[in-house]
Amino acid sequence: MNAAARVLGKTINAALFAGDGTSNTIAGIAVGVDDLNTNDYAGIDVSTQTWWTSAALGTVSSESEMALADFDTFHGNIFSKFGQPLNAGAGDIFLTTQALYAKYQSLVGANPRQIVNQGGTTLAGGATGLEHDGVPIIRDGNCTALRVYGLRKNCIRLDYLPVMQVNGMPVQNDRDMTTGTLGQDEPSEVMIHINELGRAGAAIKFQVWVQLQLRVIDRFAHGVWRVTTS
Repeated sequence: MNAAARVLGKTINAALFAGDGTSNTIAGIAVGVDDLNTNDYAGIDVSTQTWWTSAALGTVSSESEMALADFDTFHGNIFSKFGQPLNAGAGDIFLTTQALYAKYQSLVGANPRQIVNQGGTTLAGGATGLEHDGVPIIRDGNCTALRVYGLRKNCIRLDYLPVMQVNGMPVQNDRDMTTGTLGQDEPSEVMIHINELGRAGAAIKFQVWVQLQLRVIDRFAHGVWRVTTS
């Protein structure tokens, strides 16, 4: 059962990036942030409502051409689109692949800027990590290849379904359920469903599932930088 739960966690993490919202898959960052031109997100037609897109950086042809100035431009585009820069103190991050993370390491040279704790955001295991303009750069094995994302914590949420309600109003966390108040920003426990499907001797087969949605709030609060080739 623990193995099934671990597989579910890996499946969810992969879908948070690449999920297209079909066939029981989360509509992930590929739909909510990365798709700039062809997707109608949250019922808004981006072909006519062009403001409803993420901030973008014009592509560079290869990783070898990426420069620190490009990171400055990317962050500047996010600032201009939303009216505020990313804020490490609020949990905002740059999110990318291992390859592009390593590229940034090479750009900052032999003495990279490192953080242990930035505005209350501690990296996994208390490890040091890279940052740009004070914003942590996080790498994830499931991140879409050749992408750098700029994500605002307060404008993206992972909710479990069905949505709970207090006094007829939707809430998404346990604190709201116990106090009956709205507006809290506390993490929810994910409700994982486990069904026993059958037994064969000592072996037991389980089905592990959960209902989730990735909700990108203020799509224009985030950014995507696409590199065309490696």
